[in-house]
Amino acid sequence: MDNNNKLILNELKSINKRLDQLENGQKDLQNSQKDIRETMATKDDIKAIKITQQEQRTDTKIIKEDIKTLELKVALIHDQNNKDHMKIIDIIVESNEINYHALKQEQKKLEERITTLEEHTGLSNPIKH
Repeated sequence: MDNNNKLILNELKSINKRLDQLENGQKDLQNSQKDIRETMATKDDIKAIKITQQEQRTDTKIIKEDIKTLELKVALIHDQNNKDHMKIIDIIVESNEINYHALKQEQKKLEERITTLEEHTGLSNPIKH
């Protein structure tokens, strides 16, 4: 072989080698694109995600409103319980006052009877002395 042919043959081998590398690179790119397409969300997937997010925002808003309503109800119940508690305390205090006055009257009547008995019998009350 002459020198020219050897140079051409060497150049062709070099070109074939680079061509093989390019073809392998092209296959790698195609496989990567295929992997990306398989893992990438479709327009329908994105639409479904947006719908779900909107539903979640709506649910969150409803839950927040329900919590506010519950807080108001709890506050009202707490206020009513406090009022009822105060009424019960007032009734108990009033009842105790009535009982105290009734006992005082009964005690006064008993003391008057004892005094009357002492006067009639001539005995003295050991409690008073």
